[in-house]
Amino acid sequence: MARSWCAVLILGAAWMGLLGLGPREALSDVIPLGDLIATGGSIHVGDDVFDQFTYSSTGQMPTASNVLVSGINDIAGNPGLRFQGGFTDAFDPTTPQQASSGVITYRVTSLGVPITTAHLFGDPIIAGPGDGVASTTETFITAMNAYQGEIHAVTNAGVHDTRLTDAIPIPPVSSIAQVNTGIFAFNLGGFPVLPFVEQTFGPAVVIPEPSTATLLGLGIIGLIGSCWRRRSARA
Repeated sequence: MARSWCAVLILGAAWMGLLGLGPREALSDVIPLGDLIATGGSIHVGDDVFDQFTYSSTGQMPTASNVLVSGINDIAGNPGLRFQGGFTDAFDPTTPQQASSGVITYRVTSLGVPITTAHLFGDPIIAGPGDGVASTTETFITAMNAYQGEIHAVTNAGVHDTRLTDAIPIPPVSSIAQVNTGIFAFNLGGFPVLPFVEQTFGPAVVIPEPSTATLLGLGIIGLIGSCWRRRSARA
């Protein structure tokens, strides 16, 4: 029984590390993006106000009514938004394959301390055995400049590359006139999926996911060592 629990703990910790999971606190009701656009609605999270939403899509990306928006706080307490939807690209063997894309835009205004950092997080994956791309590129347009961050999952000739987080420093501003969230998926035999994207803003620094993965790795090593010692003691 002890050996079984060791296996469960190790596999669970490894799975959490691979997914880059961390506590993200949902702070508002889930609202369809289509409703925010139709009513000119806004979402308030802490001192930040998110408004002026727009959306466009091509291919198999979801409609605005099927994209769900909620306010969140990230692991460092930065306010922001989570976008959930079936962001994907289906494979069509009857025609030359075309990528699917979606673009969400909005404005963010801080009523408190200036914004100095933008944080991007998501879980892009290539679910099938073939090649494919699932990515999000964020462009932050202030009064004078534009800044960019990116996450992705890419499988090319069977070689995988994944990036789940990005942090983008911004000179202190009270408002970002437009946040441009570009979501891209290209199915080349492997099924690209991006179930959610999170974007948060603030002066607080988020602990990078690689550091979380490192801590989880150390924990896994400790679990393996503990299980090995128990096994040796029984022998």
